[in-house]
Amino acid sequence: MRTLRSIAPLVVVGLILTGCAGGTDDPDAATAGSAATVEESSPQETGSGHGEIEGAEEVAEPQLHLVSIDRTGAVGMLNLLDGTSSEPGGIDPPTAVTSDGRYLFADTDSGVEIVDSGVWTWDHVDHFHYYRTSPSVLGTVAGEGSAVVTTSGNATTGGTGVFFPESGEAVLLSNEALSEGRIEEVFRLETEPHDGLAAPLGSGALVTSVDESGRASGVGFHGADGSPVDGATAPCADAQGAATTRIGVVVGCADGALLATYSESEPRFEHIAFPDGTQAPRATDFRGRKGRPAVAALAGDQGFWLLDTRARVAVRADRGAVGAGLRRERRRLPRGGGGPAGPDPRLRRRGRGRDRCHRWVAGRGARDPGDRRRDRAHGRSGAGVCQRPRRGGRPRDRLPG
Repeated sequence: MRTLRSIAPLVVVGLILTGCAGGTDDPDAATAGSAATVEESSPQETGSGHGEIEGAEEVAEPQLHLVSIDRTGAVGMLNLLDGTSSEPGGIDPPTAVTSDGRYLFADTDSGVEIVDSGVWTWDHVDHFHYYRTSPSVLGTVAGEGSAVVTTSGNATTGGTGVFFPESGEAVLLSNEALSEGRIEEVFRLETEPHDGLAAPLGSGALVTSVDESGRASGVGFHGADGSPVDGATAPCADAQGAATTRIGVVVGCADGALLATYSESEPRFEHIAFPDGTQAPRATDFRGRKGRPAVAALAGDQGFWLLDTRARVAVRADRGAVGAGLRRERRRLPRGGGGPAGPDPRLRRRGRGRDRCHRWVAGRGARDPGDRRRDRAHGRSGAGVCQRPRRGGRPRDRLPG
């Protein structure tokens, strides 16, 4: 999910819409809520449907589009393949927009208004089917205040969870109905107002529960009729942020993440702990490609978390460590040329058979400390200039870097 919490004069949402590219619209590969089995799904027969919807056209390539919603609520769509544009309609002025790659969910004074880009992909694991239909404005899910929207891995099957923190209402929408141009609420629950979420899983959804202080303390699974399933609960202190992966649904907790999978019509929960001694901020907003087992989340300003739901492990990459790694990588191939024996052979252009530097001239030009370190590493002394040939064969002087 990608959420924009402020609306600029023109907000381009959905990025480059490829119809949920990389997602899995195969209900056998992953039942509603994405990757509903403990083991990663294997290719299975999907029947003759292949994900098509009545009135839609199957096409040979991903349908690249940009969808925009401006601050007045005007909706526009640009086809990046042929350059044509259309205006599917308009909505109330939005305050935030979330997209899953096909649908756009906009917070307005009326609730959550939904725009359908009309393009999607059916994932057959070893190949894809691409479809398109007319874009449209589907309508509104009534609610108070900003909503937390959690989607599944499928654009035409499964569900979409909508949670309104101000009222505590949790709504599960049918993706099949959305793909047919209708808004259908599978269930709507009333809970205590709190910062929570509703995440689709299997035939139902995970909904956060609260403790005596009014903070989210865990999740419980509710079936398609909205009723809680006995014993299908798991602790998750200060639950925030959910994402669907190839393996299951991930929910961020104060001490790690909760992985929920769905097998034999029952949810299963596993806790993925942060590494011992972790002091970095927790993960609260997971991002990742659809149909993949891994997701990432920022660790405040200290780096990021990488959560692998297949391996059931969370690792943190420090910002300093990432920067140092990049610096080391840059130092492997110094700019300039070679030492006294000639240009560094690693700087030859691929397939060109020509050195990057035509000639290294020592003792000329200003040098910084970084260049001097590179000089020592490659046997050069003092300053120098890299001479590169001009067109016509005459070399030109250029300071390294």
